[in-house]
Amino acid sequence: MENTSESPAEPHNQPTAPDAGRFAWPALAIWAPGCLVAAVLSAWVADVVQSDLKFAPLILFPVLVGLGVAGLLVAAMRVGQVAHRPTILIGTVLAGLATVAGQHYFAYRAEVRRAEAQIEKLPPQAQFAAMKLIDSERLGGPWEYLCKTAARGRPIGGSLVLEGWLAWLSWGIDGLIVLAAALGVVIPTMRLPFCNRCGRWYRTVRNGRIDAATAGRLAELADTEPPAQSKSARYRLSSCAGGCGPTRFELSWEVAEAETDLTRVWIDAGTRGRIVQVLDELPDDS
Repeated sequence: MENTSESPAEPHNQPTAPDAGRFAWPALAIWAPGCLVAAVLSAWVADVVQSDLKFAPLILFPVLVGLGVAGLLVAAMRVGQVAHRPTILIGTVLAGLATVAGQHYFAYRAEVRRAEAQIEKLPPQAQFAAMKLIDSERLGGPWEYLCKTAARGRPIGGSLVLEGWLAWLSWGIDGLIVLAAALGVVIPTMRLPFCNRCGRWYRTVRNGRIDAATAGRLAELADTEPPAQSKSARYRLSSCAGGCGPTRFELSWEVAEAETDLTRVWIDAGTRGRIVQVLDELPDDS
């Protein structure tokens, strides 16, 4: 359990959190193909795991697919310095939908390859007719394949088979789970601080465990109040790569079993310098 508090801002000397990331064309030029790559790669891996490894547990599997998409999207956000939140949300939704569609397409292509492998075993004079059968009656295109698969039914463990609209409904639920899992990771990540001046995400520049006395000194410098009792304390300093914005300073105290009291404030360069001076006096900063 974590109790988070924001220290009251003093307009005359307390800096505020940086604004949300602004739209930038160079970032979009990386983000758009990054979303496409994330969707295609995630769909391909999901199909391999589901078809070849026979691993596709209900609920858990689409959650894992969504987390995989999210991991790739977060990497694209960091590499491309993409911070415009509407752009990130739209890209995540489109990547999630493309991943779900891609899974069905790769399943279709796998079925085509299996059928072609069977045809290669036929006599040459029978192969042409068999190929036409695949294209028209047996499989058709991806949409026809999906409709026929729904009509045949989707096995859901044991002897349960969902046919017709129930199969479509189950695929829709899987898609929503994939999208929810992806958004569950991307949304908190996109809320992390970003510096519009240098165009870089904030990152941790210093952190570690400290003793109670040092934590009290740092709390005083940051104009915060430590808890009455605590077992241990940690700190974290985060800033943009260029150091051109305010610094985010966090102090956390373990006050009880599985309970942490966290204070997060924004500090100016002067306060950061005094905090660093205190930390430099410690024999071990780790």
